[in-house]
Amino acid sequence: MAQQLGQVAVGTLVKLNENGSPVKFYVAKHDYESGLNGAGRTLLVRKDVYEQLWWNNSSVNTYASSEVDNRLNSTYKSVLDGEVQELIGTTKIQYTPGNGNWAVETLERAVFLLSLTELGKSRTTYANVEGSALPIASTLIRVLFGGGPFTQWTRTPNTSSGTSVWALEINGDEGTFGTIATAGVRPAFTLPGTLFVQSDGSISKTIPAPKTITVPVQSMQGRPIPVSWSAVDGADGYILERKANTDVNWT
Repeated sequence: MAQQLGQVAVGTLVKLNENGSPVKFYVAKHDYESGLNGAGRTLLVRKDVYEQLWWNNSSVNTYASSEVDNRLNSTYKSVLDGEVQELIGTTKIQYTPGNGNWAVETLERAVFLLSLTELGKSRTTYANVEGSALPIASTLIRVLFGGGPFTQWTRTPNTSSGTSVWALEINGDEGTFGTIATAGVRPAFTLPGTLFVQSDGSISKTIPAPKTITVPVQSMQGRPIPVSWSAVDGADGYILERKANTDVNWT
C-alpha cells in the first residue's frame, strides 16, 4: 500500500531512477536539518557508491566547488528523472569551508556528501561537528561498489591540514586521505515528505491511476453499465468520468 515518504520508516529502501533504471536509496532521516530547511524534507542516501572519484582535482580541501561537489550537482544530478531534479531543489547543510577556514558555516546544495558527524563519527580533534548523527549511521558506515566493500568520501575536511579530508574505510573506521586520492562518491539529497512510496518502493508525486479499466463495448439506454478497474495501492477512492462522444467534454 502506498505511503507518504514522510511516514515511511527510517532505514527503508526506496527506489529512484538513474538514467531510467531503478536504484535503491535509504530513507535516512525525516525533517532533515529542520532548523535550516523547515520541516517536511526527507533525506535519502544512495545505498551503494555511485562512482569512484578524487575529492578534488587539486590538493585543496575546500568542499564548495570541489571536484566532487561540482560533479554531484551537475553530472550526477542530471541522471535523475526530470521531475525528481525539480523536487530536490536545494538543501541547506552544515559544512566546514576548509583550506584554513575551519568555522562551521551553512552551504546550500541540491546533492551533497554526508559529513563525518552524520555518519556517526565523533572526534575531539581535526574534525568539526557538522550536523548530527543520522538514525541509521551504523548502517551507512559501510558501503559497496562493484559488489565489494569500498571506501567512501565525506564532506568533512581534516582541520589540521589544507590538503586532506575524512573518509570511511571499508571496515567503517574513519581515516584521512589526500584530496587527490580516489574513493567512493555516495550521493545524498532531500525530497518532500508528501511524495508517495508505492509497494514496490518506487517514489511518485501522485498516486497513479489504475493500470487497466474494463467497460462494455455497448450499453443499453437506461440500463446500468458495469465498469471495473485494477486496484491502486494507497488509493482512498476513485473518480470516474464519461463522455458520450469524442467531441464533448468528460463529465
